[in-house]
Amino acid sequence: MELTIRNAVLKALSQIKDAAEPYEVFAQVGDVPFAEFTKAVQELGEEGQLVVSKKGKLMLPQAAGLTPARIISQSRNFSFARPLDGGDDIYIPTEWVKNALVSDLVFLTRVRLAAKGMEGRVDRVIAKGSRLITGTIQRDRAGCELIPDAAFRFHIPIDR
Repeated sequence: MELTIRNAVLKALSQIKDAAEPYEVFAQVGDVPFAEFTKAVQELGEEGQLVVSKKGKLMLPQAAGLTPARIISQSRNFSFARPLDGGDDIYIPTEWVKNALVSDLVFLTRVRLAAKGMEGRVDRVIAKGSRLITGTIQRDRAGCELIPDAAFRFHIPIDR
């Protein structure tokens, strides 16, 4: 896929300040096959560069009040996400993580400056990262637990 189609889609969306029907964006992109336009829109959505609303309209994440980010670490009571466009890591309390795990690509909402830094909530998981967790299994009288090698900052109980 040519990068120019993707750039043209993003440029068209940046000129439209709100959500747009796909045919409006397609008309602004210019003379490209519809299949390539559709593929570009799908790829951009999977990468968190655009949002498809419940009604099928297209918009940039910023226009929807969303921040694309990747979950970079997790502890029992919180996680951290790093915005895709750079900037400070964002603290996410555990009740706002919404089943996102380390390496997941997410949209964050309600991102604001709190007392200790940036804070936000996971709106949705865009793309799941690797679900492979490596570590050491430790046994004791209480049972077994996995001590992860990295990114998870707590031991994970294992059922026998």
